Amino acid sequence: MTVDRSMFGSKNYIYQTIDSLEKNSTEKLFIKLVVGSPETEYLEKYKIKYTVIPFPTNKWNFIKLNSVRYRAIFNYYRCLGLYSSDALIFEDDINFTDNWLVKLNNIVKDIENQGIRKYILSLYSPYQETSLFEKDYGFLGSFLFYGTQGMYYPSTIKKDLYEYIYQEGVLKNSAPYDELVAQYAAKNKIPIIDCKKSLVQHIAPDDSTGLCIKPHTSPTF
Repeated sequence: MTVDRSMFGSKNYIYQTIDSLEKNSTEKLFIKLVVGSPETEYLEKYKIKYTVIPFPTNKWNFIKLNSVRYRAIFNYYRCLGLYSSDALIFEDDINFTDNWLVKLNNIVKDIENQGIRKYILSLYSPYQETSLFEKDYGFLGSFLFYGTQGMYYPSTIKKDLYEYIYQEGVLKNSAPYDELVAQYAAKNKIPIIDCKKSLVQHIAPDDSTGLCIKPHTSPTF
């Protein structure tokens, strides 16, 4: 998911993000750039290679009058709705580690080989390695979770999460979307799993959209 950050007086990190994605991926990727406004000119050079999905113009007149937080929630809701099965969602200010998709697939396979079907997997961790991580991943209490730089939502929970974001985010705007993810996990006893070593790194040096209370990076990338 992406937004033209120049409207906030900041730089667009999406160019560095896609460059890192392409350099660190050996597989063919089917990328959808879900834009938080109808403005897509800043993504012009990607329109031949990737699918650029602007915000619907018929809804923009209402959405643009709302807070940045609400617009971000709505865009996250849109991203979840694009997938009929598993959803892999990235924010537009990250770098990728080498062979990140191979590493992700290995982690998912190991989790599911243990019989765990309902879970949320974060590719990004703002925490140091601890004894919590017995393998290449660890189980994180939902109250500790923040940072949705890279998220994997299996189909077993994606539909319910989509509905929860709609009810609590789109209709009520009750909390930022990363908090809504944590709330959903806590209420439904869904484990949130962190990668031991982050597969993505947050690269925005400060808060460029006004949503982040405390800028953060991963110490394990």
